[in-house]
Amino acid sequence: MEAAHIYSALTEEQISALKTKIEANCIKETEEPGCWTHTFASRGGSHDVFGSLGIPLSSGTDLEGKKVKAHRFMAMLATGRPPLSGDEASHLCGNPRCVRKEHMWWESGPVNQTRKCCHIYLGLHPTYTCPHTPACIKPLKAI
Repeated sequence: MEAAHIYSALTEEQISALKTKIEANCIKETEEPGCWTHTFASRGGSHDVFGSLGIPLSSGTDLEGKKVKAHRFMAMLATGRPPLSGDEASHLCGNPRCVRKEHMWWESGPVNQTRKCCHIYLGLHPTYTCPHTPACIKPLKAI
């Protein structure tokens, strides 16, 4: 099953269960803008820094054994749509382990990559203005 189709095929029950699971398994920063670090995300060794979680099964779906990336799932909630071909889940905060819905957005790979420079400039130059829409929300911090 193609990845984009997985997000389109989720039932309301599965969406609710995944959202609850993600929100319950995050370390939530108390200082603004308050990234939510998904505890399923690895801390070294593995290349799966974004964290995957199994989809709760519902009768009548073909999603058995499938997983979703937490950041991509939250981008779907943030934008109200599943990913289109070429979409990447962009972290507006610059923190690759963040899964806070307000920090996620779908955009093309090239645009997503320009955010890396933007977060560096935001951290180094106080007068720098982010050119992105939606705008980057803070400099990349050490993780």
